[in-house]
Amino acid sequence: MNIAICDDYIQDLQLLQEYCEMYNSGYTITTFSSAHKLYHACKTVNYDIILLDIEMDSPNGYEIAKKLKSDNYKALIIFTTNSLDYAIRGYGVAFRYLPKPISYKYFCETIKSAENLIIQKHIEITGNNHTNIVSIGKIVYFESFKHDIIFHLENNETIVGYGTLLEYIDKINSQSFVFIHKSYCINMKYISSTTTNTVILKNGISLPIGRSKKDNFFNELQKYIRSY
Repeated sequence: MNIAICDDYIQDLQLLQEYCEMYNSGYTITTFSSAHKLYHACKTVNYDIILLDIEMDSPNGYEIAKKLKSDNYKALIIFTTNSLDYAIRGYGVAFRYLPKPISYKYFCETIKSAENLIIQKHIEITGNNHTNIVSIGKIVYFESFKHDIIFHLENNETIVGYGTLLEYIDKINSQSFVFIHKSYCINMKYISSTTTNTVILKNGISLPIGRSKKDNFFNELQKYIRSY
C-alpha cells in the first residue's frame, strides 16, 4: 500500500507517520509539508491513500482534494482536521474524516475500511509461481491462450495467470467486462469503436467478435453506454 501524508504541522505529520508504521510496517509512506508539493507528486506517483490536513496555508487540503478529484485521481482521500466545518462541502471528495487529536484506534478503523475498499477493486493473478495484485480498472482485456490466461494492462504490460476466463470474470465481478469471443473478455471502458465483427480498443488492438457472443455483447455495450 502506497500512502501519502500531508500536513504543515510537523507534530501531526510525525504522529500519522508513526501510526502508519505501527499499523503496517510494509507500507510505503511519503510525507509532505504542503498541499502544493503533494499535488505535484501526484502527477507522477499513484498513491492508494492520502491523509490530508484541511487547514493549511493556500492552497489548503480541501482545494487540492477537489483538484485531484477533477483530475480523476484514484486515491482514497482521508481528511484530517481540527474542525468538521468542511464535512458537508467535502461530501463526494473525501472517503473519511479523522478529527484531531487523532486516536490510534480510530485511525486503525479508518485505514482498515480504506484497505477493504481498495482490495475490492483489485484482483490476484497467479502464474509461474508468482502472484500479482492488479487494479481491475487497468485491465484492458484478457484472453485464453493454450493453458494460460493472459492479461493485457493499460500500460502495455502483460501478466500470465493460471485458470479459466470464467473463473477470472467471477473474481472481477464488474459490469464493465464482457465476453466478445470464447477466448476474449474485454473492459468496455477501453473500447474506441466497433464494426459488425470487430472491437477496436483505444490502444489500437482489434479483436474479433464471436458469432455466439455478438448479440449479448452489443446489448451489454448499449447498457454500459447508457450508464455513463
